[in-house]
Amino acid sequence: MVASSISTALVLLAIHVTDLVCLLGAVSLYCCYHVFLRLQLRRDPLYTMQAYTEMARKAWVVSIMTEQKELLAVQTLRNATMAATFLASTAIILAVGVLSMASQTGRLTQTWHLLTTLDAAPQSLFGLKLLLLVVNLFGAFFSFSMSVRLYNHLGFLINIPTDEAARGPAMEFAALELNRAARHFHNGLRAYYFLMPLLFWLYGSAMLLLATVGMLAVMFWLDRTPRVRREHGPGPEQGRSCLLR
Repeated sequence: MVASSISTALVLLAIHVTDLVCLLGAVSLYCCYHVFLRLQLRRDPLYTMQAYTEMARKAWVVSIMTEQKELLAVQTLRNATMAATFLASTAIILAVGVLSMASQTGRLTQTWHLLTTLDAAPQSLFGLKLLLLVVNLFGAFFSFSMSVRLYNHLGFLINIPTDEAARGPAMEFAALELNRAARHFHNGLRAYYFLMPLLFWLYGSAMLLLATVGMLAVMFWLDRTPRVRREHGPGPEQGRSCLLR
């Protein structure tokens, strides 16, 4: 009895080994890409647009709180909040749609196997693929929701009247919260990007790897700061010193 169970488990593992290896390869490529960005940022602090815009947001906070540009601050934060709210709503709607599909996994598996000719392997991992889609969408929803929360907090922090002695710490804390909100927004977009390889995985394990490579190529093009901006942009020490004056 035990031997039969072990043999059945081994057969199932052998059937799905290609899917699991391709999934592991896709996640490894994604992690290696971010390790590469970390290493490049150690050599050049402005290598990515995320680092460049983080410094720009610090300068924006200083400008807003020093020159009392309340109307500009409200309009900018409103636009950021609306964008994060729209993307969070889209993520939760998509997650509910995928959950409704998961309740009909049996019929969907048969139909998808007939439509999919790129992968002849059995589609018994279809439920797992849908589960990963839901987890990815809920991660995006959480990130965008946290971004909305922090933008709302910032609307109060950036308009607090302070004296000269407390202005520096107030600016530093407001810039910290603004960059935290932007990082959550960035993480939500990353989850949206990784949604593409997961969707292509439904068509076969090879499509998962190909879509991951294509996604990383697009992300590299979007993440890298243009050389002109790196050469003429503000240095990291200038960005930190503008919050301490």
